[in-house]
Order: sequence, then C-alpha cells, then structure tokens
Amino acid sequence: MNRHFIVAFFVTVVGLGVPVSGIYLYLYRIGEIDVRQAVDLQLDSKHEIIFSSGISGRDYFYKQYLYEHRPHDVVVIGSSRAMQVRGEFWNRGFVNWGGTSYDIDSLKRVANYVTQSTDKPRLALIFIDIWWFN
Repeated sequence: MNRHFIVAFFVTVVGLGVPVSGIYLYLYRIGEIDVRQAVDLQLDSKHEIIFSSGISGRDYFYKQYLYEHRPHDVVVIGSSRAMQVRGEFWNRGFVNWGGTSYDIDSLKRVANYVTQSTDKPRLALIFIDIWWFN
C-alpha cells in the first residue's frame, strides 16, 4: 500500500511539475515573473517598448524599479487616469507612477517613496480621483 502511494505521488508530481515548470520558465523569459527584466529591456533598447503585465499585477514594483533606474526630473503619481500623461510631453527625464494608486493611502505610499528617495524629481504631478474623498 505504501509503495503504491509513493509511486503514484512521484508520478503525479513529475507529471504536473514538468508542464508547470515549463510554463513558469516561459513566463519568466518574457518578463511576466520578474518585472526587472522588462525595465532593463526598456532601458537598453533604442526603440520604445511598452510593458503591461497580463498576469502579475505588480505595477508598483515595476514602476518602482523603473523610477530607480531611469533619469527623472518629472514624476506623475496617481490612479490609471495619470497614465494619460506621456514622456513626450516633457523634454526632461520622466517616470509615470500612474495606476499604482487606488485610494488616498496608496497615493501617500507612492508619494512618500518619491519624496524620501535620494534622487528627488524637480516636478511631481499628482492625480486624485474625486471618489477617494467619499
């Protein structure tokens, strides 16, 4: 009985582990698992690369890593409405933290991070949704 259980257990683990590992490695390779890869690719590329994760939802960590590695004189903070502001509007370094705030507390978290960083922006635009004050 124990031998049958052990064989079935290992067959199940290997049978599920190999496909799941393949999917994980594929997602890692395309930047879905580690958002730092996407930022590094954006910074190294001569072309404009837009990144939006289809599965991870780690926008805050993506934008934080981008903020730490891209020159930024202008920073935009706020909800997804702030994502309308583009780098083409400015002739200086630009980072958009749009989409990382969904209420006042999350907005304060991002604003505190930006103001406490060693490389502070010269201008910060803050987008606030009216229903955050209900």
